[in-house]
Amino acid sequence: MQEVDGRRQRWAGHRQVRRAEFVGAALEAIRAHGPQTGLDEIAAQAGVSKPVLYRHFADRSDLFAAVLDAIADEVLLPQIGLEALADAGGELTDGETVRRVVQAFVTVVDDEPHLYRFALRHAGVGSDGDFVAATERRIAVALSALVGDRLRALGLDSGGAQVWAFGVVGMVQLATRRWADERSMSADALVDYLVRIIQGGLVALTTPPA
Repeated sequence: MQEVDGRRQRWAGHRQVRRAEFVGAALEAIRAHGPQTGLDEIAAQAGVSKPVLYRHFADRSDLFAAVLDAIADEVLLPQIGLEALADAGGELTDGETVRRVVQAFVTVVDDEPHLYRFALRHAGVGSDGDFVAATERRIAVALSALVGDRLRALGLDSGGAQVWAFGVVGMVQLATRRWADERSMSADALVDYLVRIIQGGLVALTTPPA
């Protein structure tokens, strides 16, 4: 019995390693071929046939859901949200801090356009619903906590922190998505415009009423 359990554990470990390898190959295939990348390109990048992929993933949706998780955890969240917000240190009224947060989002869309568009295209894949909305929610919740802390430290009402945070994240995401389609200005100009409107709101939000 112990020998059987040991074999199962070894197979489970091997399967996890192979799944991670195939997900990594999928990311590279998407970077090379664009957001329309399918199983043929992923299998070719991994150097295997599609039946081999299906030994490790239940179906196409299972593979794509794993790819979306990797895009969130390895690309979007580290570069866009959590690290940038941690660096902010709560000083959200500082223009440079706001710029770093916005710049992080615009940069990842600019640097990884195929991964970002793949995520948008397949946002509903998996059991967690809309992938993009779920990722934005994680960023907005972190931002909301920082805004609330800042307002309470100033002795101000923090009741609007969540509304403000979700509004800002939605605005930046939609404006950047539109910019990615049209490229009507430079990335720096986009960041400048977004920072100006966010900073104006922050000043009003953190200024005690007369």
